[in-house]
Amino acid sequence: MLVTPHNHHMNQLQALINNRWDNSTQTSQAIYQQDNIGDSNYSLVDISVDTAIDIGTGFKKGDDFKVFSYRDLSIEAPLGLMYKTENDYWICININGFESIVNAVEVRRCNNVMKWIDPATGHVNEQRCAIDYELSSPQPSKDKDVVVASGHIFVIVQGNDITRSIRKNQRFIFNGQPYKVGAYQTMLEKNMNVDYSTLLYIDMYLDTIQPSDDLVNNIANATDYTYTITIQPDVTQQVNEFVGQMSATVECNGEVVDRNVLWSGNDYVNIESDGTYVLSGSNGDIAVITCVLDGNESVTAQCSIDIVDAIQDIYDIIIDPSFDEVRQKQPMTFTVYLYQNGVRQDDDVTWGYSGLSTDYFTLIQEGHTFTLSVLKLTNDPLTLTFDAGVATKTIDVMLKPLF
Repeated sequence: MLVTPHNHHMNQLQALINNRWDNSTQTSQAIYQQDNIGDSNYSLVDISVDTAIDIGTGFKKGDDFKVFSYRDLSIEAPLGLMYKTENDYWICININGFESIVNAVEVRRCNNVMKWIDPATGHVNEQRCAIDYELSSPQPSKDKDVVVASGHIFVIVQGNDITRSIRKNQRFIFNGQPYKVGAYQTMLEKNMNVDYSTLLYIDMYLDTIQPSDDLVNNIANATDYTYTITIQPDVTQQVNEFVGQMSATVECNGEVVDRNVLWSGNDYVNIESDGTYVLSGSNGDIAVITCVLDGNESVTAQCSIDIVDAIQDIYDIIIDPSFDEVRQKQPMTFTVYLYQNGVRQDDDVTWGYSGLSTDYFTLIQEGHTFTLSVLKLTNDPLTLTFDAGVATKTIDVMLKPLF
């Protein structure tokens, strides 16, 4: 079969590399390559490790720089791709596929980790990064109140869906020292066919320590976004094949927020994505229902239900979402239902109040939906009582300013 000179040369070179691959000291290191940009999975690849040379001086660079050459000449690695060896992570900072048929990339060892809180979920994001050696801008900043130390570092990190969420003035902590993002370079696209850069260069400047910083775990503003989940209703006992529905209230720093949750159960309960569940155990089994904040598995809540032969009727009034404060110009809308043995009922619910007069609030009822608004501010709580005949519930609500 006829082949082009280029393909013939490539085939001959590939055969030569395959023949001599095992007869080298540079191919004995086990190297794992990231499957895709932003992926957490790594796969073993055949790579030869060589010293990186500074073209301008002809001297070799430090041990933090290497050249990774692929055994397979057809592999193309994008900028920012991560590699893993026994003790280190490496990031691709340069490629030479355009001018060379030998598929080699220059990599730099990641010498630190960027950690920051995702405001939407409270999850701690972590990304391996390389911090440049130079700490510049030693001149302190001066004003009339205090002398503030100044320092500048240069951070290299992979550009993916997580790191592209980093914004100017966002804070990070490296080895107990806080830094703030001054600028970032996101314009280094590999070619005209890509939509975004997969290698980011970030300028950071020394910042002051804040009370919410976690200097031990190197997380800036660690307590600024604290999420909790509560599950309603609180069912403790039910019979086998019982059908019910759970609801969850998500709070961020004590304020109710709208977030997606994920439901799961053990072997004695089947639960759907909307919280509808069916018990499937026998007498003496315990069904465990777990609710997890989507995007942050550390924020979770559980409900354990003992499966019995028969139960006495248990009534409860559920307020969804649960709350204990309302802010001015931000009306709180919620539902109030009577639950019998964990099953929602359509019985009428009435309400009453004490502690404050109606000069301070309005509460509008439409069926089982209520809207509470603040008219005037006070330091005294508003006490609301909801009555469904067989059960009552009382809550205290603080009327807070908007800010």
